[in-house]
Amino acid sequence: MRVCVTSQGNTLDSQIDPRFGRCNYFILADPDTMEYQAHPNPARDAIGGAGIQGSQWVANQGVQVVLTGRLGPNAQQVFAASGIKVAMDVEGTVDEVLEAFKAGRIVVQDVSAIANVSGMGSGRGMGGGRGRGGSRGMGGGGRCLSRGNWPAKPAYTPGPALETRAAPGRTPAAPRTQQEEIAQLRETARNIEDQLRQIQVRLRELEEKQRP
Repeated sequence: MRVCVTSQGNTLDSQIDPRFGRCNYFILADPDTMEYQAHPNPARDAIGGAGIQGSQWVANQGVQVVLTGRLGPNAQQVFAASGIKVAMDVEGTVDEVLEAFKAGRIVVQDVSAIANVSGMGSGRGMGGGRGRGGSRGMGGGGRCLSRGNWPAKPAYTPGPALETRAAPGRTPAAPRTQQEEIAQLRETARNIEDQLRQIQVRLRELEEKQRP
């Protein structure tokens, strides 16, 4: 299985980066062998649309599961169309999260089952640390599988808009701190700005077609 983890650094000891669209690295890993590839996020510095660009890149890498902190509605739409399962609100280092996922302590869901599309999800967070005896030597980029060992999926093709609804009996998760609420609102504002730009581009295209 190929799992994508959003990371602040390029090794398994790096902390999870909670910002999917603006994370520093996408780490593509096999939880069974803990072999991995660390890829700089190609959409991190995008002026707009980082979430949808990053999710399209991830979908094209043959990923089956994404483990992250927050995920905006545009990225959710891409993963829903690609059949990629997601866990959000994960915390800790990359290897801790991968070990927890392997042990079944992190539950992934279909994107359509996630209650809140504003960037906060229902994935389980990581509590505490995991002691490790000894150390793994990881010089430079660490141990990586060659890309040929993991065939990529066909390129993502946008589908119909995803209809999202709150799960019965569940209320959206509230931000834990004021700082997290600010970050959540900024992410939501960026998503709205991205959608507005897309609408404006399409509107201009239609208006140009109507001109004599």
